[in-house]
Amino acid sequence: MFVFRAIEHKLTEFGQFCVFLNKVIRNLFPPYARFTFFYRQFIDAGILSIPIILVVGSFVGMVLAVMTYKQFSILGIESLIGPFIAVPMVSQLGPIMTALMILCRVGSAMTAELGTMRVTEQIDALSCFGINPIRTLIIPRIVMCSLMLPALTIVSDRIGILGGRLLAVDLYGVNEHYYLFQTQKYFQSFDVFVGIFKGFIFGIIISVICCFKGYHTRGGASGVGKSIMAAVVICFIVIIVMNFVLSLVAVELWEKYGL
Repeated sequence: MFVFRAIEHKLTEFGQFCVFLNKVIRNLFPPYARFTFFYRQFIDAGILSIPIILVVGSFVGMVLAVMTYKQFSILGIESLIGPFIAVPMVSQLGPIMTALMILCRVGSAMTAELGTMRVTEQIDALSCFGINPIRTLIIPRIVMCSLMLPALTIVSDRIGILGGRLLAVDLYGVNEHYYLFQTQKYFQSFDVFVGIFKGFIFGIIISVICCFKGYHTRGGASGVGKSIMAAVVICFIVIIVMNFVLSLVAVELWEKYGL
């Protein structure tokens, strides 16, 4: 009996998500929300996230440098360390680490704020006054998160590559000329495009799922906590799976078209 109830609950939730996504798409163009709502999300999701992105990105790049140099020094090919830092950083680690940081900082805040507004009936009050809560509360969050995450991914990529270069050249003594030459030789603009596109997709995933869980919160304060937990877990799983799918597609496009 418990299994059937769980299945029924998940199917009901999936139906609610489809209805929510339909409302979002219908209200996305044109966005009638005021500029101030977008500006607030621009600050929260973008500007205030830069410090944590700089810290995480730099240390990810330095960890790549440490691990790569350790292995390459055994083989005597330390000059190849550059592309093995830059390529994984821009195509894999940069987008996914940025997405996870934004999920923890911005996504959970979205769920908490919307969930609190729901359980305190603020969203119902907006509807009573004739204000569309989807256009006012949801659309600005989705638009700005999906736009800011690619921009933050670029910041993470640059600081990660810089951190790896500083560690490899200044600490381990890798020849800077060969480091830059090998990086330029193997580094492709297609890798950058893949990373930015991943960031855009991850931004949509985070904002839509977190807004959905917050918008449909029930059960008071404990319900808000459960919504935050569910949103973070679901987003984490979807991001990991989607990263794998997008990586497969990118490899297929590279092999087929030589992009």
